[in-house]
Amino acid sequence: MIASDSGIIQRIADGIGAFGSIVCTVHCLLLPTLLVTGSSLPPLLLNEDAFHWLLLFVVVPSAFIAFFIGSRHHRDWLVLTLGAISLTLFITLATVGHDLFGHDWERRLMVIASLMIVTAHVRNYWLCHRS
Repeated sequence: MIASDSGIIQRIADGIGAFGSIVCTVHCLLLPTLLVTGSSLPPLLLNEDAFHWLLLFVVVPSAFIAFFIGSRHHRDWLVLTLGAISLTLFITLATVGHDLFGHDWERRLMVIASLMIVTAHVRNYWLCHRS
């Protein structure tokens, strides 16, 4: 694979991962409000387990691809460290967070993990674009 192909793949993966993390954050913040107001929501949004698993299959692979390609390019350890910590937290929360922390803390920590993932993607994208 030539360098330009890996750069395109890295940019797409960063975009998908950041978008998925933002969707997760919006879901965590707005779902309780939408439920209270009586909005009609698609069943997938109401089933948190299914929604978390869907996001896991989008966010985690795209993050691994983007961070791997990006780190080979820019050699920034902060992206890898922030990515690894945030993805570990994200995976833990999506799979067993409710049981470990309860609903409220799971939601708060998931927002933090998602914002950390977005930060890692933005830094990764910026560093790759700059170099």
